[in-house]
Amino acid sequence: MLRSRTTTAIVRSVIVCTTTLFGLALAGATASAAQADSVRATLATDHPGVRVAAEGDRIRVFGVPMTAAPNAADAAAEWLDRYARVLGAPAGEFVLERENLLRFGKFSAFGYSQRIAGLDVEGSNARILVREATVNDPEARVVYAAAAKFVTLDPDSLPAVIIDGSAVETVVVGIPEFRDIDRWGRARLAILPPPNQEGAPRRVWHATGRSSRDRFRVLTFFVDAANGELIHTRSEVSYAEVTGTVTGLMTPGGLPDSDANPTVSAPLAGLEVTSGTETVHTDADGAYSIDLPEIPLDLETELVGEWVRVQVSIEPPELLSAMLIPPATVNFAFNEADDEYKTAQVNAYVHTHETHEFYAERAPDFEDIDIQIDANTNIGFACVGGFIADPPSINMSRAGTVSPIECPNFSYRSVVVHEYGHFVAEQLGVNEPGGFREGYCDSLAILRSDDPIIGPDALGVGTVIRDTVATNQQAPCSTPEHDCGMVLSGIWWSLREGLGDALGDAEGLELAQQWFVDWTLITLGTPGGQAATYGTVIELLTIDDDDGDLTNGTPNEAALCGALVAHGLECDARIRFLFPEGLPHLVSIEEVTSFPMVLDGVDLTPVDDTGVVHVSINAAPFEETTLVSTADVEYTVDLGPFECGDVVEFYFTVETTDGGTFSWPPGAPEGTSLVAGAGLVESVVLYDDFEVDQGWVVGDDVVPDDATTGVWERGEPLGTQAQPELDRSDTGTLCYFTGQGTLASFVGENDVDDGKTTLVTPPLELRSSGMHLFSYWVWFSNDIGQEPNTDVFRVEITEDDGASWIAVPGIEGDSPAGDGDWVLRWFDVEEYVTLGSTVRVRFIAEDSDPQSIVEAAIDDVRLTRYLCAEPSGDFLRGDCNSSETISLLDALYLLEYLFGFGPPPECADACDVDDDGALDIGDVIRTLVALFLDGDIPAPFPECGMDESDDALECPVFTGCP
Repeated sequence: MLRSRTTTAIVRSVIVCTTTLFGLALAGATASAAQADSVRATLATDHPGVRVAAEGDRIRVFGVPMTAAPNAADAAAEWLDRYARVLGAPAGEFVLERENLLRFGKFSAFGYSQRIAGLDVEGSNARILVREATVNDPEARVVYAAAAKFVTLDPDSLPAVIIDGSAVETVVVGIPEFRDIDRWGRARLAILPPPNQEGAPRRVWHATGRSSRDRFRVLTFFVDAANGELIHTRSEVSYAEVTGTVTGLMTPGGLPDSDANPTVSAPLAGLEVTSGTETVHTDADGAYSIDLPEIPLDLETELVGEWVRVQVSIEPPELLSAMLIPPATVNFAFNEADDEYKTAQVNAYVHTHETHEFYAERAPDFEDIDIQIDANTNIGFACVGGFIADPPSINMSRAGTVSPIECPNFSYRSVVVHEYGHFVAEQLGVNEPGGFREGYCDSLAILRSDDPIIGPDALGVGTVIRDTVATNQQAPCSTPEHDCGMVLSGIWWSLREGLGDALGDAEGLELAQQWFVDWTLITLGTPGGQAATYGTVIELLTIDDDDGDLTNGTPNEAALCGALVAHGLECDARIRFLFPEGLPHLVSIEEVTSFPMVLDGVDLTPVDDTGVVHVSINAAPFEETTLVSTADVEYTVDLGPFECGDVVEFYFTVETTDGGTFSWPPGAPEGTSLVAGAGLVESVVLYDDFEVDQGWVVGDDVVPDDATTGVWERGEPLGTQAQPELDRSDTGTLCYFTGQGTLASFVGENDVDDGKTTLVTPPLELRSSGMHLFSYWVWFSNDIGQEPNTDVFRVEITEDDGASWIAVPGIEGDSPAGDGDWVLRWFDVEEYVTLGSTVRVRFIAEDSDPQSIVEAAIDDVRLTRYLCAEPSGDFLRGDCNSSETISLLDALYLLEYLFGFGPPPECADACDVDDDGALDIGDVIRTLVALFLDGDIPAPFPECGMDESDDALECPVFTGCP
């Protein structure tokens, strides 16, 4: 609606639960959470590369094609059978509401609500998008699934229904604020989700009431079915204050009716023409044909069509009629007197009907909006347009004055289309108060008219209500919802222009309009009052994608990413470096390590044969090697061979057609570079993407943490200007980060303040042989707000389980790595500590004086051990001298080594006769007891085999086993 302020009354009451009911709900929630985690793990295993993103009460699953079936309906049903728990409920609670074809039959979209024990969950919404079978793939495949406001609930845990539906009216009229509500709809039982995901769902009666004295006062009331408490009130009316004038038969273009914009005659499509019980509708040219008896009869028409009925508050709507005897030709003309009020009627009819057809032409089976709504014109409030949800109507005021502004009649193009947008959003369940709904309606208006202005000449010639281009609204926003909405409408207008530049003006507009309608059918809106978030990015990329696989890009990604970035949302790198076989963590000491690399331009174009790999060995200066091009921008990368124990850093660059150079990782080498170890064998001591808790510790036992906000936590971050929106992993969604704010928060709401917060690894079991590299991806932001670039992200390591700590290079606030992006950091463990079983690493984020914005995150931690020889793995315990037998010579061999007279054993583990992980005099005694007193020797004995004990001793080059 077109108002700058909306007054919404919300009544809340305290929810009191018994201890028993709370225990049942808590147990059910815990069990359901465990089930969801299990199903999410199954989903990731079944479909590598799939991503799950959560925003408040919304969950989206996307990224790669998933469940396949012979047809779209079966694919959607099978996906729900296997993975519904990821969206928050078992498959049996999903109720199919609609099925729509997208992209002219290339995709099918399924819409669901949730029903628990026969009761609808209020506001629940789910979408599944299925790519139809193609020539290359004979099966339909699920490519996207999402849900909002689904709840986890054991219905047996709900209190019994004590009151009946009539109590809703009794409760409400007993409150002075609502005594004017005197017209009521039928009360229905439903499940009401908790607000902001806080608290438990409740069984409620809900009914809509309205005031006969105020047509714009329509409220839905939710009353607890167990105790009769009014727990929530929702306004069904939205407003938008706009200005303008209109006169004439129908005002052309987007300007209001004025002397400078005289009316023109226009055909009225979809209009009812009636005689008795026979009714037909006019076609797109306003023509009609109706078969009638050859007798005198009346033929009549008024501004009523399939999708809209025009109403007038000042006088009855214009009705045209004629007496005739068939056959005959009768032409009707509305508003022949060129009257302001009748011009408003024609404007409202034409723009409402044509906006319905805008959707119908692009999604022919989108039947949710195939409803005849009222278009109320010339209402007695000047400068107002509004939408009422129940029953649906759009409302435009007559000309008038709100001192000192003179407003025109508001029944003209951008106002009518905007208000109809609220009707569409309401039908799809995304018309919640906030920037999204206003941005959605503005986006519809600007794409429908191909004009970025809302309300031209509304406050006088040359004025506007909103100018999407001039405002250039950025995300995130905290302004009133109409202003915030221009983030979304700005994205759509920038996209329309980008597609026009890339494809030609007409084709670009056509694609943007089709894309908008397709997106309408899968969007879940946005939480927190925002107009657009990263969820919007996911939705738009999904709609643009042509193969269900986001990892290989989308056809119009350049235009899309340009539009998103232009309004403050992150999209993707401008040049993408793709590694089909992955990147190596181990480079060989015997031969060249080779792997393919493919370049893909998003809004820049890479130049063929300009790929370069930059390599540094053991911190020496980087040296450049031009890569071998195999096909256009496809390359083979060759590294090495290297010397045993080398630490190899590397990054890539490519030239672009605009004369620039693009590096990957972005900002390399100042901010980050890639790293690998040289050897023959690698073993991963620790890898943690934080999807499963592996025992990290938050806090410092010696010097207690004192940060008042921004303490480390594990979860899915909600992005701000300083905090990441997503984790670093290609799969999964979790990481460790400093403090979770609300999505609509300002950037410093829960950053690190007034001290430090510490994150410590679990103990690391480090063996004595080989080289150990510790690497991690880190996000550190200290470059915005007051006093930027003043804090340090610290990294420390201990070899004595925290009794003492040694500093490892961290990140200075004024370095490129402190600008708020994921960067890879690493260090050689043995440069700082002696290896053993009590090594730990810790990360410290701190906001010291002067105060500044500090946010940090950690993900994809890896500790890798590199060996330069293949361990045989097999040995004979007690055979210390590798003679393939056990004798007194083995004891003597070990004694000479222990006292410094002999060489080290080839297989240290064979000398560890008591299997305690260390070589000492006890092993000599154990050998003698076995030889002369029939003592035992632990396995592997008396045959060669693998050591089942986890200790630091190995046999890297032993060949003594027969």
